[in-house]
Amino acid sequence: MNYQETLACLESLEVYGIVFGLERIRQILDELENPQRRFRSLHIAGTNGKGSTAAYLASVLEQAGYRTGLYTSPHLNRFSERIQICGEEIQPGQVIRYTERILSVIRAAGPGFKPTYFEVTTAMAFAHFADMGVEFAVVEAGMGGRLDATNVLDPEVSAITNVSLEHTEYLGASVEEIAREKGGIIKEGVDVVTAEKDPGALAVLKEICDQRRSRLVRAGHDIKAESVSLDRSNGSRTFDFRGEEHSWKGLSIGLMGAYQVQNAVISLGILEGLIRKGVEIPDAAVRRGLSETRWPCRMEVVSRDPYVILDGAHNPHAAQALLRVIEEDLSFRELILVIGIFKDKDIPSVVTPLVKHADHLILTRPLHARSADPHALFREIQRPGLDIRVMDRIPDAIEHALSLYRPGDLILITGSLYTVGEAREYLVLS
Repeated sequence: MNYQETLACLESLEVYGIVFGLERIRQILDELENPQRRFRSLHIAGTNGKGSTAAYLASVLEQAGYRTGLYTSPHLNRFSERIQICGEEIQPGQVIRYTERILSVIRAAGPGFKPTYFEVTTAMAFAHFADMGVEFAVVEAGMGGRLDATNVLDPEVSAITNVSLEHTEYLGASVEEIAREKGGIIKEGVDVVTAEKDPGALAVLKEICDQRRSRLVRAGHDIKAESVSLDRSNGSRTFDFRGEEHSWKGLSIGLMGAYQVQNAVISLGILEGLIRKGVEIPDAAVRRGLSETRWPCRMEVVSRDPYVILDGAHNPHAAQALLRVIEEDLSFRELILVIGIFKDKDIPSVVTPLVKHADHLILTRPLHARSADPHALFREIQRPGLDIRVMDRIPDAIEHALSLYRPGDLILITGSLYTVGEAREYLVLS
């Protein structure tokens, strides 16, 4: 197979949808001689912020001189973005080779063995990390935790960034039920860092930690950011970190949004756990790693003139975080809001808070079967004085937004990582 045929083959596995369980991934990894046992790992689950937290961690570990793997999902523009080592994406030839190897395992298992897309890509990532001599792998869990394909790891430290209602058809109808699913990544005697504040979810995480004799380290309680200051010229923030055993003053992060300080604190809590285990992480690596972290499509400024920001907010929690950035960090004359969202999301809770600040709203859709019909959204969203347009294609929506733009305005594109991924490809990569 060539590279495009390989990607098409992987994408064909999407037909199996989301099927939780660890039996299939374990069977594949057994046949691959369990590559996940040949590197040390850090495992991150949660509703929001896990990708940014993973990016901070990987950046610091790279600066500390460790060969570091990073596994995240979904990808924005290229499949290879999911699997990186020290910032270098997996190469097409490697994707082909691992895919053929894993397909041979699947064929040998017989017609009843039907692993999912995510299970195959997870196995590919672990095999690649092992073969390339990765020392630490920073692994972002997929949708859940307990039965997520990544939960075959025995991590050094884990994190559950937060818990909110999402994917309720798979994870549960309450934050307590979802916390129990995500808390399934907690391993015996392994520290867990969280920023969760909901009493019900927190009680569940504490219960699991007590059962498994694991320490629960709470951001905002056991570890904290202090003296936080915002540079409005570029959205960066500086802060002091007070941990359980370490303190770092004058740390700087370039990722925009107050919630990014919290994500950085979680990553620093994880790093404290590593240092406690004897891993050497110089102060200079912490400082440089945090300041140099980049995470595409999370409050990413892709242009200053015109002023265009991409953010993949796709659930109520993320929308509220984006709303705070709009209200507290950004200044603009008029807001031109471009939204494309999935139909299985809590659309009113995502869209309504953002729309109240918009002067122009452009409804569109990403090229994905789950995308919501923008014409249907148009019928549901009405606000006096708001200019609303429907553009079925994201490039057309962007061009219309640019035609409306005047100096001092802000174009904000959001609603789904697939929406902002397509937008980024059109604006930055084309």
